[in-house]
Amino acid sequence: MKFMSCALLCATQLATIPAIAGEYNTITPEKPVTGPVSRPIILEADVSAGRISRNGDAVNSSGPPLAEIEDLDTFALGGLAAIPLGQRGLAQIELDLEAARFPAMVEDEEADDTYDGSRTLGLQAGYQLNDFYLGGFAGLGKTDSSNPDQNADHNFFGLAGRWSAGNWSLAAQAGRLDAQAENPEVLSDADFGRLIGQRFFNNGRTKLQLDYAQANGVQDTDSDPADDLDIRTIGLEVEQMINWQPFGGTTSVYAAAYQMDVDETDEDGDIDSVRDRSLQIGLRIRFGAATLQSRARNTAPDLPAFGRWIGAGPVVD
Repeated sequence: MKFMSCALLCATQLATIPAIAGEYNTITPEKPVTGPVSRPIILEADVSAGRISRNGDAVNSSGPPLAEIEDLDTFALGGLAAIPLGQRGLAQIELDLEAARFPAMVEDEEADDTYDGSRTLGLQAGYQLNDFYLGGFAGLGKTDSSNPDQNADHNFFGLAGRWSAGNWSLAAQAGRLDAQAENPEVLSDADFGRLIGQRFFNNGRTKLQLDYAQANGVQDTDSDPADDLDIRTIGLEVEQMINWQPFGGTTSVYAAAYQMDVDETDEDGDIDSVRDRSLQIGLRIRFGAATLQSRARNTAPDLPAFGRWIGAGPVVD
């Protein structure tokens, strides 16, 4: 309850920004694309910082020394380019970079089984017809661990769809995620699905987003049989535009709360679990979209946090 209360407090504070900034509004809201009109290229940059807190019966379950990190800070950079193809087509490229900071030594032992950041490059292509979007995505990346032999290369592909109506939208993603590491304690050979709901307020300048995802795969693929690894995530994000227009672009600030549950089931049916909770604040600058609603309607749904999924695997092993 404290976790969600903190998230709602962030949402309340963000919602007061327009009043603090003043009643004037220099941005003309855009309506969703509903017909064959000229669409702009949308460019966006994202910078954020956050903190992950980890608990569960699998954390440091091997006993002392307690070298698995329970709290770590994160710093992330992201970029997006959405390019219209004709009247209805869309091509999109996304780049997500995240680094983690935590003590290198714990009780005279090196930090163990801890997520140390990731890099993911994704490509999307799709077709927009009035209030509907349908497309596909694929990509690759790397996930780092405090243990170098758990550093993993990952790849993914899947389908995405979205339906928009008024100030609401609902999107779904489904696909396949795989990862390879020298010590294969990471999530691999996984099917995943994700739902994303969005509601827009204040003429499209305020966004509330709730998403849920689930991935089911394996780890320890060098064992026979491999252990099942199941991941469930839920996220809440509130984003608010502010009256700052650098280089003619638009700017927004956001706060996000995120929870990830990871369960490993071994061949005897025993389950080890870990729960990650994170809070994150960030700033986005974009060009080509006058409001958050316009940005959402003219881009493909953002990709999941694949790096965090893969990086959570070693701690439950």
